[in-house]
Amino acid sequence: MKGVAMNNATGINKLDFLVENLVKKINSKGEINKDEAMIIIDEVLAEGEKVAKKVAEDSAATKDFVRAEIAEAKLGLKQDIAGVKQEIVEVKADLLKWFVGTQIAVGGFVVALIKLL
Repeated sequence: MKGVAMNNATGINKLDFLVENLVKKINSKGEINKDEAMIIIDEVLAEGEKVAKKVAEDSAATKDFVRAEIAEAKLGLKQDIAGVKQEIVEVKADLLKWFVGTQIAVGGFVVALIKLL
C-alpha cells in the first residue's frame, strides 16, 4: 500500500509543480500568453485525471481486500459455530445421562420410603 501512496503523492506533487509553474509565469510577466496558459492547464488536467484514475483503482483494490477479509471472517465464524453446536450436543447427552440417573435414584428412594411406611 505504501507504493500506491507514493504514486499518488508523486502525481499530486507534479500537479502542484505545474500549477506553481503557471503562477510563476503569470507573476513574472504580469500576463501570460493564452496558448502558453492553455498548454499548462491541459497538462494540469491530464495529470489530475491520472491521479483520479489511480485513486479509483486503489479504492477498488481496497474493496477487494475488504471483501476477502469479510469472507475469511465468515469462514472463521462458521467453524466457530460448528464447534459450539458440537459442544451443545455433548452437553445435552451428559445432561440426559444425569437426569435419567437422578430419576432412577429418586424412584428407588420413593420405593424405599413406601416399603418403610
